[in-house]
Amino acid sequence: MLVALFVAVGVLFALGLYTLRSRCRLVYGLIEIASGVVIMLGAINSYSAALGREYVPIVGGGIFHRPPEGWLHWSAPTVALFGVAAAIYILVRGLDNIGEGLSETNRRCTQDGNVAFVVSRKCVPPNRIRHAEQKSQRRRTETRQRTADGNTQTAH
Repeated sequence: MLVALFVAVGVLFALGLYTLRSRCRLVYGLIEIASGVVIMLGAINSYSAALGREYVPIVGGGIFHRPPEGWLHWSAPTVALFGVAAAIYILVRGLDNIGEGLSETNRRCTQDGNVAFVVSRKCVPPNRIRHAEQKSQRRRTETRQRTADGNTQTAH
């Protein structure tokens, strides 16, 4: 009964993560990066703990308490490095999802063939940015003129 509950919760959790990935890939990528870091720390801890062991009984150990033979005779640190490899893979996937999330945000901000700029996760059309730049330019010009007028009046 407990196993069925864990399976059901796991499936629901996976569906939730898939929904998050399809709706907001950037956030999903950040969660993936955090998970990769945690797995990397656990793998490094396992590696340091495994340095004192002679072997890991993958096949042939356990009930029979004899070391594995053949190509499955891996040292414990070698087995622990699989966790590091998995963490690296998860980190790369997280970076890929962050990149995809950022490009999706940029694609959503494309309007009528003109690329809009992303300002604090909001799409700002280019004409609004041009308008703001023109307004800022006018203010600078007016300030320069006032300063120049003030300098010419004091010179007389």
